[in-house]
Amino acid sequence: MINDLTLSERNFKVNYIKNSETEWLATAELMDDLHQIRTWLKIETPSFIVKDAGIEFKKKPLEECSAICIAAKKLIGTNVSKLGFKLFRTFLGKNGCSQCYLLFGLAGPGFINIYYLNQVSSGKMSQNEYNFIMRKDCLAHVLEMKNNK
Repeated sequence: MINDLTLSERNFKVNYIKNSETEWLATAELMDDLHQIRTWLKIETPSFIVKDAGIEFKKKPLEECSAICIAAKKLIGTNVSKLGFKLFRTFLGKNGCSQCYLLFGLAGPGFINIYYLNQVSSGKMSQNEYNFIMRKDCLAHVLEMKNNK
């Protein structure tokens, strides 16, 4: 029963799996006393377009929680770099689910950094190219550039 629970710990897990040179799977999972939810995004690279998305509930506080699953399909066609606004509109408010908002928000935008780091480690991109790209999305890279002038 929800009234008997005191949530004191929530565990989040994010994974990035390279399916092929042109496709990655970004997953995020929430586990606590009420939830076990997994979200996933199939992301096309190097365009960063969401090709498919889904939500799986293994444990949920209400049977009706599963009604949000169809909303994941609204993310298809979105560029991961623009995912934040789409998530806000899709998953917050009375027709949304803040848990799914958090999960997609963890896995989606974080993918760009993971992708480029993998490009550097595989020799497909230089460290300088990575630093230049990250200046658009990361305060630390912006400050590092200013400090090294």
